[in-house]
Amino acid sequence: MPQANDSNNSINDTQAKIRQQWQRPFRFSKGDALQTNKGTYTILERLGQGGFADVYLCQETDLNRQYAVKVLIKEGASLKNEAKIAAQLRHPNIIQVHSFAELNDDTHTPVIVYEYVKGQTLYEKLGQGKLPLDNQTLAMITQIGSALAHAHSKGIYHRDIKPSNIIIDEQGTAYLTDFGLASVKAAPEGESMFSDLMRARLGGTIPYMPPELLRNESMPANAQTDIYSFAVLIYEMLTGQLPYPGRDVQLITNIIDEKIPPTRPSRVNPNLPPGIDDVLTKALAFNPTDRYQTVKAFIDELKPVTEEFAKRNSTYQQAIEHIDNGEWLAAQALLSQLPPKYQDVAVRREQVAQKIRLQKLIDDTKTQINNKEFDKALATLETLREIDPNHEDLGTLHQQATDGKAEQEKRSLAEQYQQAVALLKAKEYQKALDAITIIKKKDPSYPDPEKVAEQAGKVVKEQNELRALYNKGREHAQNEDWEQALAAFTELAERKPNYEDVNQQLSSAQHFYELVSLRKTARQQYKEGQFAEAIDTLDALKNKNARYKADEIASERQKYVNALL
Repeated sequence: MPQANDSNNSINDTQAKIRQQWQRPFRFSKGDALQTNKGTYTILERLGQGGFADVYLCQETDLNRQYAVKVLIKEGASLKNEAKIAAQLRHPNIIQVHSFAELNDDTHTPVIVYEYVKGQTLYEKLGQGKLPLDNQTLAMITQIGSALAHAHSKGIYHRDIKPSNIIIDEQGTAYLTDFGLASVKAAPEGESMFSDLMRARLGGTIPYMPPELLRNESMPANAQTDIYSFAVLIYEMLTGQLPYPGRDVQLITNIIDEKIPPTRPSRVNPNLPPGIDDVLTKALAFNPTDRYQTVKAFIDELKPVTEEFAKRNSTYQQAIEHIDNGEWLAAQALLSQLPPKYQDVAVRREQVAQKIRLQKLIDDTKTQINNKEFDKALATLETLREIDPNHEDLGTLHQQATDGKAEQEKRSLAEQYQQAVALLKAKEYQKALDAITIIKKKDPSYPDPEKVAEQAGKVVKEQNELRALYNKGREHAQNEDWEQALAAFTELAERKPNYEDVNQQLSSAQHFYELVSLRKTARQQYKEGQFAEAIDTLDALKNKNARYKADEIASERQKYVNALL
């Protein structure tokens, strides 16, 4: 068995070689025709480059289909062996081989035509950070495990499981690819395809290699070697880190020789469920016999400790997406399915409830504005301002409500003015004046082209003066101050001859004024000793109105008669 240091030196040397090789240009360019003995392909773009081959996205000329075509750049049988191995595998999560061919030129360079899956590698996806342990991530793990288990069932061991050999399509489905280093269980010794050239590929593979391969890279692979690499892949997916830091062979070998266990994944990512540590630790065991014996056994133990968590995390992630999109009701429905103590669910619930309340205020305001209920809209916005003074819609809606109210009041004033004009024409002067007064109170500068205020004011003023004279005359009449009553009714009759019953009131005042005057004259005559004249004056009064203070007049006349005798 080769020593570890010798192995390390060998791998490091070939790493240096491959770095130089990767600096070379692509053999073909976009638009070139790739002519093979199985058909002609037009190169659409370059997909990638490795130590063995270049990979192009091509379109088959005859059938107009797209394929990923791998073109060998080094001599050897690796592509043919890879094609033979991959052709044995028929699984929905393994990239299928369409055909194996050779270029129609002097080189007869081998090429493999694969089905093309549009998407990104897991390596590219992990470049954005660790993946959440949700339903989609668990589905990808299950899909990779299923593909790997299928290969193992055919006696094929991948030997190079790493993020760059996993493709994720646009729907999130995972595909296992690149069986270039695969080891066939039934292959004769020496046909494990692990030559120095193959070993050069380990530049990006070392962190995923199990301890036994790091110590002896030429040893045959088995299910446990793939399970270890698969566990490293899952570890990296869920934590964003590798179990051991760095990619240097010596560093990793030293850790393995000292049997330092990897950091438990839940310490790297505290959001992982507790049970996952034991499952991954077993899959990453130093001794292959301590690992799971099959991929199925590994997945069967991984699922129970992750499914409920993944379901919760998926629900949580969906809720966060709805929150980011401002879809508050949808977010609230999802958050209600989660325990309050799960991550920051309690805080998120409060946040979403607040947003829903704000959204309701916004919706109510918009409805009120549409219904021209501008005062209500402004009141609703005031409530919104108290909750969120900096809400992005506050200024716009407040302006709409204010402008709407101003326009509404403007239309209302116009309608009120037309009503005032109609009242003026109907000679409802007081009502017209009241209407124009209200308008002016709301808007002192409101125009009055019909001069409602002037005309109605003039008439109302005169009406008020006439009413005052009438009331004054009535008051004097009630107090039997007939001289003042006569003066008031006389003035009123002169100003407005037909004012209510002014003529009747004037006639009555004149009549009683004459009676009062006759009585005063009789009393004066009595004082002057003109008793007979005083009696005649009272008789004249009686002739005008026998009922006017009849008892008093009769008593005074008797007094005058007695004085005469």
